[in-house]
Amino acid sequence: HTEREAFLPTFALGLDVPVPEEQRQVHASSFLDRDGQAYFMVAMQPQFELGIDDRPVHYAFVLDRSHSTSPELWTTARGVVDAMTELMDEDDRFTVLACDSACEQHAAGLQEPSSESVASAQRFLDAQDLAGGSDLAGSLLDADAALSRDGGGAQKVIVYLGDGTPTSGEMAPDGITDLLRTPLADTRVLAVALGSRSDLTALQAVVDVTAGDLVQADARDDLRTLVRELRLRAQVPALRDPVLDLPPGMVMARMQNVSAIRPGDTVLVTGKLHHRVSGDITLCLLYTSDAADDSLRV
Repeated sequence: HTEREAFLPTFALGLDVPVPEEQRQVHASSFLDRDGQAYFMVAMQPQFELGIDDRPVHYAFVLDRSHSTSPELWTTARGVVDAMTELMDEDDRFTVLACDSACEQHAAGLQEPSSESVASAQRFLDAQDLAGGSDLAGSLLDADAALSRDGGGAQKVIVYLGDGTPTSGEMAPDGITDLLRTPLADTRVLAVALGSRSDLTALQAVVDVTAGDLVQADARDDLRTLVRELRLRAQVPALRDPVLDLPPGMVMARMQNVSAIRPGDTVLVTGKLHHRVSGDITLCLLYTSDAADDSLRV
């Protein structure tokens, strides 16, 4: 998914090795209930030919400055900003927003990951007061607007740092995903749930709808290890908007609650059987602006 020459890796590398068709993992089973209704379950690991996305990455760091953020967690969030900017490529850019029920963005907008720009961002964060409510959806929308306004043609990643507990604006997870689904259609959210009281339900809903990832952290964690994990997750390609095409006889199918699929993921499909089935299940998804698909015989 990426190409590099003459470089020294700073963390463990993983290799995505294509699996021969005869060894691909497919499991299908059926069940007949007492009323004579047949059901099916199919678990599969689709394989996709993905191109290389060598676009630079533009990051928006969203730091929760609401009253629920302790000084220790605020320091942790600032440390993540420092550590992630150190690992950015020279073509990448970043901006910083401090948010409660409203957001304040660093005046410089998108910046190069230089020591001077990082120091300027930290001075901006020095001036913040930890008070007020927390509008989770509103802060992510503001971050996406900042990325869209200040640069085009790059991959867009929002790194959310906070407990994810909404106390203003939309507070229901379903309502939050409804607000984010269309505006963040080409933006990924990496959510860092800070502290033991984080609202993991709300944050999981956010990363599901944006093809992102969720990790948990507190003030005692090793920030460099956390940041390396975030960087790795940001670089793994994600295919969005999965659509199933099923052979005749497989009806009322439901895919597990996924908005994106990554290489190696297992897709679970359940539904009803009207009769004996023999044919292909085709899974279609979007990768960047292109479509990808894979078919599996059942």
